[in-house]
Amino acid sequence: MSSIINLASINVRGLRNPVKRETVFSHLSSIRFSVCFLQEVHLKDQNDVERFVREWVPGESRWSVGGVHSTGVGVLCGNRDLKIVGSFSAVHGRVLIADIDWKGKCFRFINVYAPSTPKERREMLNDLDAIFMTNRQVFMGGDFNVSYDRGNLGGHLVKSLIGKYNLVDSYRMAHADDPGFTWGNSRGSRSRIDYLFVLRELRVSSACVTPVFYSDHSCRSVTVELKTIEFGKGYWKINNGILHDNFWDKIQVFFPGLCSYETFLFHCQSGGREQNEESRFLFRIFAKTKYVITTQNCINCRMN
Repeated sequence: MSSIINLASINVRGLRNPVKRETVFSHLSSIRFSVCFLQEVHLKDQNDVERFVREWVPGESRWSVGGVHSTGVGVLCGNRDLKIVGSFSAVHGRVLIADIDWKGKCFRFINVYAPSTPKERREMLNDLDAIFMTNRQVFMGGDFNVSYDRGNLGGHLVKSLIGKYNLVDSYRMAHADDPGFTWGNSRGSRSRIDYLFVLRELRVSSACVTPVFYSDHSCRSVTVELKTIEFGKGYWKINNGILHDNFWDKIQVFFPGLCSYETFLFHCQSGGREQNEESRFLFRIFAKTKYVITTQNCINCRMN
């Protein structure tokens, strides 16, 4: 029988006011989510972090300090069964990652609050690849400050990112034609800039957008049926950049009298199929180097 996880995300437009914070926390407690992403919480310092952690009673929480007037994000667990085993800020006040274990499954939750200016947003989105390097099931959500399905540059970057890491728009999976606007103002402007992205292999049972009285952003929520996803061995890919500059000089320090770089590359690409002793010798060097690097990389991944 598959497990079900409930996710929520909302830009709260500030939580430093104690009355508003109590109101928002009370509302969030009532919607019974598993994990919730909060954006624009306006954390000032570590004292605010400790206060927010203490006041969110239902489960664990992690926070990333940004600025008093705009940034700051948080990840909340809806109950004590969800255990946060690690967390870090990829961009302070903007991108917060929480690794959570629950019912024998391992997840990575990525909360994003993208800048409103195109240049800063582009720079941030282009630097997010490293946080997807994990063997945990990934969920990503937040306020991206751009509509990814409108074909503009910022939206193209979001679309490219989720495509690269096999994520899909959970709301679109449940409502193919509904606009699903998540933000609006008193002048009648509306847009869909807030998302919850889930792995393509998972089934979205339901997804909704619910207006709240304390923000001009709506609350996005989604129910997802989990399943065990098998991860393969992965693959080893050489960083081509190290083949330039003085890379070959360094190799020759360890193997004096070695042939030219061009000859070495030819033999490596041939996979040792050339039937002579030099080719087999060079390919063994390549294979051994690859083995050592791959083994150490796997050890580092397990440690993290």
